[in-house]
Amino acid sequence: MELREQFLRMVDYERHANGLWLKYLASVADRPNGCQLRAESDKWLFHIAGCYRSWFNWLDGRESDWTDDVEANLEIQYARMKDYIGRCDLDVMRSRSEEPHGTWQWATRDVIHHALTHGVYHRGHLRALAEAHGFDDWPDTDWDEFTGKAVS
Repeated sequence: MELREQFLRMVDYERHANGLWLKYLASVADRPNGCQLRAESDKWLFHIAGCYRSWFNWLDGRESDWTDDVEANLEIQYARMKDYIGRCDLDVMRSRSEEPHGTWQWATRDVIHHALTHGVYHRGHLRALAEAHGFDDWPDTDWDEFTGKAVS
């Protein structure tokens, strides 16, 4: 599989995994600590969407829309990421100055890879929040769950 195709598949995985968490969080609202879990988790889901937005704003050189609705923001970013990944030059080198670290350089493919794997890291926060609030039935959002197929 070509790298561009793999990145597009990873966007589908991000939509899938974030969607499982959104569905799960909606289902726990009536349970003890469910509203607290949802409120705390929404902060991380907004952060995930914001990271997609920030990195792809930089890559694409233009701002994307942003709303007060986490699901809408995620959908905007999925479409935007797919559009950009479908047309970009993955080998272009990019520089960015950040204080106090100085100037960083990355290939476009590495920025995209980072943006698409960063959500995995933060979904770990969602799981930790669920555990801290007494939940143990969170969704399985590992890559193998997304790609695996049961065989008999």
